[in-house]
Amino acid sequence: MIEKKWKQKSWQGTIPWSSSMKIYKYKDLFALLTTVGWISFIYSAFMGFHYWYLGFVFFFWFCLSILNYRHETTFWLLKNRRSRFIKYYLALVVLGFVADYVIGQQLVNLWSYRIYSSISDWFRLYFLIYPLGGLSVVELIYFLASILKEKVVLIHDDVKNLFVNKLTHVTDTILVLIILTCLILKNFNLFNNIQIIFMIVFPIWIILTTLKLKYYIKHFTHWIAIVVTTAILSIFMHEIPNVAVYEWKYYPPEFFSFQIWGISIWVVVGWYFLVLVMLKYWIQIVLLKDRK
Repeated sequence: MIEKKWKQKSWQGTIPWSSSMKIYKYKDLFALLTTVGWISFIYSAFMGFHYWYLGFVFFFWFCLSILNYRHETTFWLLKNRRSRFIKYYLALVVLGFVADYVIGQQLVNLWSYRIYSSISDWFRLYFLIYPLGGLSVVELIYFLASILKEKVVLIHDDVKNLFVNKLTHVTDTILVLIILTCLILKNFNLFNNIQIIFMIVFPIWIILTTLKLKYYIKHFTHWIAIVVTTAILSIFMHEIPNVAVYEWKYYPPEFFSFQIWGISIWVVVGWYFLVLVMLKYWIQIVLLKDRK
């Protein structure tokens, strides 16, 4: 949904109009069939099917990616710019593994997957569930933006020399160093207050990354509203069905344990963080590369 016309040149030249139209022509049918798919998997969770989540995120992503196809989002990227899609997909694999396994499970022990017991379970989680979940978040962002008639309009050709960009790079580096340090300290049983460190560091990272969006795209406040709305809708669609079967189980900190509908309030912050990360790396890996 970069500000350009549908028939303009793509990254690889002119998009075959007939091929694109075939996909977009039947978008309503695709949307209907895939909506039946993702609703069915939500229903299956409430009926006690523990492994509901992969089916849900796949059909939800496919549904929105077809509806968003003319905005050149993830399915368009897969079809027309495969190498860029693979790069973004692999980035989601790495981010998912670090955020989930390294930080969430090993360092701060905020959740676990009690029913996962085989290599195939963990492969499914990190190579399918997390990337598809990330792609579905990107598609939901674009879907909400299209409803609000908001377009991704990049306002800087080069953000490398912006002060806020340098500041977030420093913060990213500090965050990586903290993660590595905490892993070492935990392995030697030298430090037990790791949760507190992350409760301090992550809000700082979130604030800086949010402010950085102001230098990336126009209508900054509109996009923050879209990010917040995406996070709230994602909680309803991703988290509430899970409460019925607990494919994953949260263990909130004692000082942050207030719950709504069985969901800890810190999960709300976590989803804002997740949506922000998806948008941040979509801009960096996909949209800004288009300008080079």
